[in-house]
Amino acid sequence: MTQESLSLPEKTELTRARLQDIAREYDPGFVFVAWTGGKDSTVVLWLWRMVLREVFAESGPAARALRLETGLDFPEIYKFCHDLVRQWGIKEVRAGPIPEDMPIEPGLDPVTCCRLLKIKPLSRAVTEQGVEVLVTGLRRDEHPGRDNRSLREHRQDPRYLQLNPILEWTEIDVWSFILAESLPYCSLYELGYRSLDCRPCTEQSELGERGGRNQDKERQMELLRSLGYF
Repeated sequence: MTQESLSLPEKTELTRARLQDIAREYDPGFVFVAWTGGKDSTVVLWLWRMVLREVFAESGPAARALRLETGLDFPEIYKFCHDLVRQWGIKEVRAGPIPEDMPIEPGLDPVTCCRLLKIKPLSRAVTEQGVEVLVTGLRRDEHPGRDNRSLREHRQDPRYLQLNPILEWTEIDVWSFILAESLPYCSLYELGYRSLDCRPCTEQSELGERGGRNQDKERQMELLRSLGYF
């Protein structure tokens, strides 16, 4: 049986075990969830928060989140994240571009845009915060370029461990978990968005989960990954 064929409860326990390992191997003060405000990373953030409570009891450390603010974010995402930080007691670090890096025509060249607005701020934040582990909400079935992604990826320049604990989950798994646990989610999903990015690169679509993403960017995900995109 492959991990992809596991039931959702089995996938959930597998994910929790992976996060428990991280909580015991690393100082949680240097473990951050790469939180976008999207459904996948919100599930991971909630699970990491629960694992910290299990491993360290109620007096344990608060979950830390690293969130990129490009200046081109949907206001609905900003509000959702702002509200959830207070509700869940998250220690959030926000990283954004310097003013001179803002593109004149956002989204026109998605690789350059992402490099300036996401990859460079991410690199700065990882270095400044001393991040040792960055936990993501990446899933293999979300994009063909993620078929070969590994649970643990050792990134360089800056150096940190990237943990991808829900690789085997599907879009249905994520929504089933959100509904079962009554987790909050961004209001954009109720307007027909299935995958969230910056405003210039995101629109409503009925052509699959990432059909509303900038397709030029989608075709260059491997290049973006090589430049430091998670």
